[in-house]
Formats: sequence, C-alpha cells, structure tokens
Amino acid sequence: MSPAFPPDQEARDRILRELDTTLLVEAAAGTGKTTMLVSRMTALVATGKCSVDTLAAVTFTRKAAAELRGRFSAELKKKAKAAEGEERELLAAAVARAERCFIGTIHSFCARLLRERPVEAGVDVSFVDLDEDADLILREEAWEEFVAGLFAADPPDPVLERLAAAGLEIGQLKETFLHFADYPDVEEWPAGEAGPADLKGVRKALEGYLRHIHTLLPFPDDKGTDKLMGRYEQIERTARHRDLSQTAALMELLEIFGVKHGATQKCWPGKTRQAKPEIARWEAFREEVAAPALARCREMRYGAVIPVLRAAVDVYDRMRQERGALNYQDLLMKAARLLRESPAVRAYFRRRFTHLLVDEFQDTDPLQAEVVLYLTAGDVREQDWRQCRPVPGSLFVVGDPKQSIYRFRRADIATYQMVKGTIVESGGAVVTLETNFRTTPSLIEWGNSIFDEVFPAEADLYSPAAHRMLPGKKEAAGAPFAGLRVITVPDEGSTNEAAALYDSGLIARTIRRALDEGRASPGDFLIVTWRKARLHLYADALQRLGVPHRVTGGSDWGQVGELGLLARCLRALVEPENPVALAAVLRGELFGIDDAELYAFRRAGGRLSFNATVPKEMPDAETAARFEDAFGRLRRCAGWLRVMSPVAALERTAADLGLILRALLSPGGDGRAGTIGKAFTVLRQAQRELHSAAELADFLEEMIAGQREFDGLPARAAGEDLVRVMNLHKVKGLEAPVVFLADPGGKSRQAPSLHIDRTGGVTRGYLTVREKSGPYSWKTLAQPAGWETFEDKEESCEDKEEN
Repeated sequence: MSPAFPPDQEARDRILRELDTTLLVEAAAGTGKTTMLVSRMTALVATGKCSVDTLAAVTFTRKAAAELRGRFSAELKKKAKAAEGEERELLAAAVARAERCFIGTIHSFCARLLRERPVEAGVDVSFVDLDEDADLILREEAWEEFVAGLFAADPPDPVLERLAAAGLEIGQLKETFLHFADYPDVEEWPAGEAGPADLKGVRKALEGYLRHIHTLLPFPDDKGTDKLMGRYEQIERTARHRDLSQTAALMELLEIFGVKHGATQKCWPGKTRQAKPEIARWEAFREEVAAPALARCREMRYGAVIPVLRAAVDVYDRMRQERGALNYQDLLMKAARLLRESPAVRAYFRRRFTHLLVDEFQDTDPLQAEVVLYLTAGDVREQDWRQCRPVPGSLFVVGDPKQSIYRFRRADIATYQMVKGTIVESGGAVVTLETNFRTTPSLIEWGNSIFDEVFPAEADLYSPAAHRMLPGKKEAAGAPFAGLRVITVPDEGSTNEAAALYDSGLIARTIRRALDEGRASPGDFLIVTWRKARLHLYADALQRLGVPHRVTGGSDWGQVGELGLLARCLRALVEPENPVALAAVLRGELFGIDDAELYAFRRAGGRLSFNATVPKEMPDAETAARFEDAFGRLRRCAGWLRVMSPVAALERTAADLGLILRALLSPGGDGRAGTIGKAFTVLRQAQRELHSAAELADFLEEMIAGQREFDGLPARAAGEDLVRVMNLHKVKGLEAPVVFLADPGGKSRQAPSLHIDRTGGVTRGYLTVREKSGPYSWKTLAQPAGWETFEDKEESCEDKEEN
C-alpha cells in the first residue's frame, strides 16, 4: 500500500506548479516519471500556457511514444470531465485536437522539421528515412563497393600497399568502418603520420628471447598446472612458421606476451630455482619490449587506417545522396544545421513548438541535445548550441543518468551533464523524484547498496552520483516470490555455459512449479540476461517444460532449425552444380536421405544435381522414388526463383517444403513460426539492396551465423500469456511482478573502444581498430597515440555499459 503523500511530494508539486520554469527531472525507474510527464503536459494545456498544436513530446522509442500518446489522451479526457469554466473549455478543445500534438521519437520529430522546410534544409522533398536495418545494409553495400574499387583500380590503389606495409588487410577494417560511420558529427579524427615504426631493436630482443627458449626445450609432457611452459612452446611454434621481418607476424608473436604470467614453480624441471627467473624474464620482456612495441605498431597502423575509413564513408555518403535517403544521423545533423544557420526558420519553429518535453534524456546523444537547445533558445541567432539558453518553461526533460547504458547508440553521459548545467545556468532547476512505487522495500535497499558501490558520491563528467531511492509501498508480507532471492551456482558450473545451463534449468522449474500450483501466470515472469548469446538456453529450458514464452533481443536465428534448413535449400537452388550444397540438403531433415542411400545413388552413376536424371540402375525402387521426389521439388522451387522476386520465391519454397507447419507443430511452435515470419520481414527489407538470389542466400546465412539481431515474434495475435525472455538492452521501460536477473557468467569489464571529446570548440574522435578474436573478445589492431589516457577517462562509462 502506498503512503498518502510520498516523501518527495514537494518535487512532484513543483513539476505541476512551476510551468514557467525550465526543469530537468532526475527520476529513477519506478518513480512515476511518465505519470509526471503526462501531468505536466496536461497542466500546460489546462492553464493556457500552450495548445496541443504547439506542444511536442519526444520519446526514446516508437513503443514509448504510442504509450505516451494513449495516456495523454486519456488524461485530457479525465481532466476535462472534472474541470470547470475556462479550464474545461481549454481541455475540451485539446481533447478534440489531441491528434495534432506531436508525440514521437527524436528522429521522427527531426524528419517533420525537415519536411516542413525542405528548401531551407537542402533536402529532397521526397526523401526516404532509413531505419537501422536498412542503413546497416546500405553501409555494407558501400563498404563492398569501396573495397571492390580499390582492387579494380589499374594499377591497384596504393591504399592496399600502405595497409600491407602496416601488416593489415582491408577486410579487417569492415567492422570498424560500420562503427566509424555512426559519428558523422565528429569533425576531427587525429591520426598523426603513418610512417613506419623502427622495430629493429624489438626484433633483436625477441630473437634473443627465442634463443633462450630453445635452450629450455623440450619441456616435460606432464606440465601439471603450469601454463608458462606451454606459452613458451606456443611462442616457439609460432616463430618457426612466421617471417618476423613482416610487421603482422612480429605483432602476432608480441601479442602472446600480452598477459601477465605466473608459473607453478614446482612443475618446472628446475623447480623454484628455474621458474622464478623465467617469471621475471617474462614480465620484463612484456613491460619493456612487447607492450611499447605493440603500442608503436598500433599507432603507426592508426595513421594508415583513418584515411581509409574516411574514404569509405565518402562512398557511403554518396550512395545515400544518390538514393535520396537519410539515416538517423542525417535527420539529426540536417535538422541541427537548419536551426543553426537560419534564424528565420528557427523563429518559425519557436512559434510552432512553444513547449518541448523530452523523456529518457539520459539516452540523448549530442546531436539530439543540439536540436533541443536550438528549438527552445531565446536567442534565435545564437549558433553555438552550448551557449543557447532555453526560454523559461519551454523545455522540460526527464532522465535517470544511472540508466545511461546506450553508448553504443551514441548516448553520451557527458552531454547529459552539460545540458543539465545549461538548464541551471539559465534559471531553470533540477528536480529529483526519489520514491519508487514499483518495487518492494527489500529490493530497493538491495539496489541502493549496489549503486553505492558502483557510482561515486559526487557526479563528474563521466559518471552520475549515487542517489538512494525511497520505498513508495510496503513490503508484501506472505506474497509469493516477495523480496530478493539468490541462485547459487554449484562448483560444477564453473564455465559460463555450464552456469547458464544450471541457472536456466532452475528458473524454468521454478516457473513451472508456480504455474502448476496456481500461484502465478506466465505473464508474471520476466527473464533478463545481460548478454544475447545465451538467450536460447533459457528459451530451451522453458520449452522443455512446456512453459509458453517469447524471446526478444536475440541474435541467434540458428536456434530456429527451420531457417537453417531453408538456407541450405536456397544455397543448393542458387548453386545447382554444387554437389556439396545439394548433398547437405538431401541428407538433412527435409528429405532424410541417409548416407547408404546416397552411396547407392552415386554407385549407380547418379550425378549430384537436381537437374539430373535419377539412374535406372538404382537397386531400390523406393530409394529411387525418394530421389525423384526431392529433385522434382527442388526443380519446382528453382523455377519460382526464375520468375518471382527472390523473397517471394523463398516464402513459397518454405510453404511448399512444409517448414512453417513443421515449426508450428514443434515445441514452442508459436514463437518458432513467428520468428520465421520476422525473418521474411527482414529479408524483404534487405531485398531492396540485394540484386540476386545468391546475395539473398549470403544474407540469410549471415543471419543464421548470428551477425544480425532479431526479436522473436509469435505467429498468433498478441495478448497471449507468455514468459518474456530478453536481453538487458531490450528490457527498457518494462516491468513484471517477478524478474529473474539471469545468465551470471562472463566478464563485467571490457576495455573502451571509443572516446569522443566535445569539451572544446571542435569535436574530436579517437577509437581503437579491432577485430573479433572470440565470442566475447577482440584483438586491437590499431589505436591513436596516447590511448591509455582515454581508457582512464572512459573506464567508468564502459563499466556501466557492460553491466
């Protein structure tokens, strides 16, 4: 039961009372921030401060916008019924015109600004918005065109030679390019000169170490728990097969020295007398030779890489311009430039939108902040957004800096702190909501103890301050699942996978038991993992126990076996003379031809092509009929590919082969069939940029390989009672009576890969060039000079993002 007046009631009253004051509301989860946002919007209309036509509310997602729109409309109607006099007239007018209030994402808002004034903005009046999926496809196409151009040049472009001299291949830069293209607003990427690093002394020191290792070999086969001897053997093997005059080979060997190493002294042939000097030798070489040399090489490479990335972005920019397409960053940048460079246009929009409310402000990136401050600034001629001061009461923002976890989407806590300072300096105020109405007191206290450890006592440019929440309701005594429960993983769950298997099984059994005992329904449960990779383990555990569920935010299309079967079939169709592709389809679950039958087919002179004739000499008529059926169906599907669009043909193929029905009839079939439907939606979007069925096959295989994210969808209508299973970054704004924080394994900290410096007049960017070396690990290929100083600055932000 909630108290009659929460402890922070005065702050809530200020939000509704101080309508002519610019406010930033810092509100933690569960404190009723959306309610206060809706109440502020209604109060502005009810008091005549603005009309719904001049009111705009910006949200983080389309889903949040739809919810806010519904709640605002309902609140207007409720208040209009209870009001009297002029207030009643104002609210009744607002109810009649509620649809004219802009409520949407910042990107849709910027698109509206550009479409209202396209000439001044310099955009095509019929420009197309690129969503994230379509934009990624276009980036990849731009990269492929850029790389093809390098190789097609006659003679080959010197870029390739410069990269080769730095020990890099062009293909290693693709992932960095995709990330680099997210930051068109960064004005400078300081890189220095790409001159060669002097590595003669390093090679000499390494050769001396190798000679020393040779004097120790061979080591005993049984090394016990010691790992340093194995590391020495790895170094010796690697050096034996590498040309150390080549930069890439030298760096590969030096990177083996990248970890601090101890040794199990009793396992060495000479015991402590031999092991201790080897530990000291390893550490000295690592710190004095390997680490400095790697840094020099990476800095040298960085100077070669940045011009390449810039050139690739030029291709990407040209392709968007040719197609009249604007991605999310284009919408923001062009809207900001329109407002910055045209005082008349800014004055127009200042009248058009007199009051701007922004939700989830901690997720605002710098370009969004720029647009917001230009729109609300009193001086329409001020071109430096950092100097803009909002008209009193024109801006109302809500955010929780502790939830600023979307740096990978360009959100920047430093920008949040900067805007916060601007609001205060312009006569506005910061209001804090502390009372949590969603969570029980025991969970609030637990959360406070975690925040006290993670956040500093005082806020700085890169981290918010720890701020304790207050309980807004009493503990639910005797209620099922009330309070905090901890799952302890036994010793045998020592690996991340084993821990998740144990964890998922225990959670599934707990939910199953609660359902069987009638204590809860499936929709009462929410399972949240901090990584996407093991979502399927939790789905599988629920599926085995017959618990209805839905997975959101995964990237493992391969968990839907029917998609894998369809991809293998498509590969065989687009490569009709590829015997390996056809054999994979025939031996799979679609046709179920076993190895003995395939061997008999080949012995009878059969050719592995579905356009071939099945030999009459087949010893078994039933087996021959199965080959005839398989070949006939594949020929029919190939015919559809010739006369229909590739995705339409693929959908017809899936239906003809019974894959959708197979998915529906399997355990968890609703979600499996729905995910197949989502896959076709993604493929239809991709088809605009794909030029052949072969490219479609490549794209589908990339999806199944986990290179593209998806949300599982049900095949039937929404509203079904389901356990929700999702990744942390998909859970934003959701709640449930019972929440499992799942998947306990994995590192909680990773080195930062990007630093954007906006503290001066020029925005500068610095990043590491990396390639994936494992499921959750990356190898640094290049980095800017002095990168260690940025690592120190970014550490706290990165920790929060990973956690």
